[in-house]
Amino acid sequence: MKKRSLSFAFVLLFILCLCPVARARVLAPNEQLSKKLKDFVSEYLSPWKMSLWFDAVDSSLVEALSFQQAFKEVWPQQIPSLITDLKESDVAFDGDRSSYVSPSGEAKRPGVHIKVAGREWGDMLAMSYSWNYTWAELKELLVEEVTSVPEASRLFEALTVIFNTDSGNSYTVVGSGGVDAKTAAEKRALVVSESGTGVSVTLNVCLTNIQNRSSKQGPQFLEDLLVVPDGVSDTYIVGTMWMVEKKASGNKGTPSSGSGGGGCNTGLGGVALMAMAVYLRLRSR
Repeated sequence: MKKRSLSFAFVLLFILCLCPVARARVLAPNEQLSKKLKDFVSEYLSPWKMSLWFDAVDSSLVEALSFQQAFKEVWPQQIPSLITDLKESDVAFDGDRSSYVSPSGEAKRPGVHIKVAGREWGDMLAMSYSWNYTWAELKELLVEEVTSVPEASRLFEALTVIFNTDSGNSYTVVGSGGVDAKTAAEKRALVVSESGTGVSVTLNVCLTNIQNRSSKQGPQFLEDLLVVPDGVSDTYIVGTMWMVEKKASGNKGTPSSGSGGGGCNTGLGGVALMAMAVYLRLRSR
């Protein structure tokens, strides 16, 4: 009986050795990385009613043949791979408080700079950025009384998200010249929701270590993921995300609600509400 037990144990061990080790499907930050990001949000972003967290994108979406083919149609020489394991020492967060003005408007809040070291070409980091606006701020931006959540397309008559590469280039992510706000909302990359004191705007993107040598290689949807190239194929994912503002034209009537989704508030509460937005986004897939 003892020999049988030993034989069974050896067989089981052999089978386990042959089986591939299960891979993480979603980036789950460890305690050190979570603390680093929470401290950054608390110190640099919360005073400006902003937040930042990792988006819960399943790596199987990037590994799917349809996504791989769509990616190679735009960047033929690169193989996309979603980051599901990240060390605290490999990533740096910073709030850029320099003045930033573009033809689309002016940034009234800090830019969010991210730098991730030790990356391969085609590596993708899924992130969620969030900005909160009070009802009073919305009234000034939209030039009308705002008492409910406006449609994304209406809101982005006054807002534009711009990504600055460390190579000196910049391009629109969502807004005029970039991805259409309505499309971004339909695909859940853009979530506009009520935050209690106003409206929360959450943007879910995949920052990608890739070159963008032509206009067709700028921010775009591949499947349901909003891919944002960082402009250079090197060993970093790096760049700054800005929200720029300008007053919308004319009164378009009372904004309607229904943009849907979760949102984020300031501080650690913002992180919790952002997690709700991510959950609702995953349910919609």
